[in-house]
Amino acid sequence: MIKKKHHGDDDDKGHGDDDDQPNPCSYSDCDDYDPCTDDSCDPYSGNCLNSQIDCDDYNSCTDDRCDSSSGLCQNEVRPCDDYNACTEDWCSEYSGDCKHDQIDCDDYNDCTDDSCDASTGCVNSQRDCKDQNSCTQDWCDSLTGKCKHTDKNCDDYDACTDDNCDTQSGDCNYVRRDCDDYDPCTDDSCNSDTGDCENVDNGFCNPN
Repeated sequence: MIKKKHHGDDDDKGHGDDDDQPNPCSYSDCDDYDPCTDDSCDPYSGNCLNSQIDCDDYNSCTDDRCDSSSGLCQNEVRPCDDYNACTEDWCSEYSGDCKHDQIDCDDYNDCTDDSCDASTGCVNSQRDCKDQNSCTQDWCDSLTGKCKHTDKNCDDYDACTDDNCDTQSGDCNYVRRDCDDYDPCTDDSCNSDTGDCENVDNGFCNPN
């Protein structure tokens, strides 16, 4: 016959010592074989706790995740490239939004036409100042951005030549001044300093 245990029968052993109770986690295997979780056991309930690893780096411009193979956090920078060479692409850490600012192609040279090619970026083309005249030197004034056309210098510093430029070829022509007075009694020449014709009696027509 089993004797019933009445209240107070255990007084000589204390009032029910909790240390004699088995740990509910002693026989629990809480490993879920997921490297991206922290596995533990609740010592009160014996329930397994499998908490996801927190990979948040508190940067709105990264995509945060846990690598299921290694259990390591991956914080990948959010790609903001819009594949447009004319924009500067970046991410706002406040909003996490991608920004695409137009780049400034101004080279501060008034003699260039500045633009942007979406494939290659800035283009600074030299202004075309050609006037289709081969006898002028064409250039752009960087201070004003205006085209200038300076006549080609064909001066040979010989007063006895008529100097000019061929507008087609751009070559200088030097035409000797004709001082012939058609008088066989004179020697005809040109003074290279003054450009004056000199017709000197040669003595053949009026011999002494």
